[in-house]
Amino acid sequence: MYSNVDSIRNYRNGLQVYGQDIVPGYGVQAWGKKAQALYVDVTNGTAGGTGKSWNSAVNTLALAYALVNSDSAPAHIYLAPGTYTGAALAIAKPFVHIIGTGYGPYGQGVTMTQPDNTALFTLSALADGGSIQGLHVIIANQTTVASTIADSDACLYYTIANNTFKCAAADDIMTCIVTLSDYITIVNNRFINVWKPINSSGEFPYICNNYIYNVAVTTTASPIGIEIPDGDAGEIAYNILNINLTTNDTGIKLTGIVNVVHHNVFSAACNTTINDVGGAGTNILYENMKSGLLPSFDWTSTASFKTPRNIVP
Repeated sequence: MYSNVDSIRNYRNGLQVYGQDIVPGYGVQAWGKKAQALYVDVTNGTAGGTGKSWNSAVNTLALAYALVNSDSAPAHIYLAPGTYTGAALAIAKPFVHIIGTGYGPYGQGVTMTQPDNTALFTLSALADGGSIQGLHVIIANQTTVASTIADSDACLYYTIANNTFKCAAADDIMTCIVTLSDYITIVNNRFINVWKPINSSGEFPYICNNYIYNVAVTTTASPIGIEIPDGDAGEIAYNILNINLTTNDTGIKLTGIVNVVHHNVFSAACNTTINDVGGAGTNILYENMKSGLLPSFDWTSTASFKTPRNIVP
């Protein structure tokens, strides 16, 4: 059994997040309770399924979420490969892990289309310890700005990992992840042509090993890769920011203080790599670099999803 301290320690080490493995091979016990497993299959599931097995899967994420126990036990909601469309989901239960299954990392098997002008996921203050993993999200036709994942109530210990977020049009001027969550982990995601992939205002953010590719967003909108407007004491590291707009673009913008920013790699064409506007000398920056050797592919081919790639130049 994991104790509270063990769960937090493993969370910060990137091994396990309240019962859901980030690195396979670790247990699924958390807080002394075994996780509830629920199954969603958009192709073969039914609205009347129990959700307790693949053979009795429900056909929407909303139906599976409605089946989550209310006793604060972890819940793993597994999504079968397929294309999911429909209403957004408001998450207001703790330890709920939404997990796409499929060909490998970055959500190659589960495609989810974001509703127009609506956040795909909203996190309430009750969504502590949950995660969103393994989704391939298509963002399109945002005629009114709407974030993909919006957390305005400051939940704790949330994780967003192994997803792909791709804007289908260059005029979708929106922020993908907006969060006030403390101790948030945002790791191993890909952001393709997103105006602002990450905006984190909570304390102790952990934003590492993300790939940001941007060659399409209009430069007049001054796109930013990662912004920390008010977050303090975080770590932003080992991200690749392949931003090739040459004007009005910024890789990382810091207004928060006492953040450690290290080993990030920026495209040689990035106009401003790190804009430390509010740190007053308290942010620690080291071993960040520009490189002209960044990979130019953007993983738009579905076939290429089946072969995980090493994105470190």
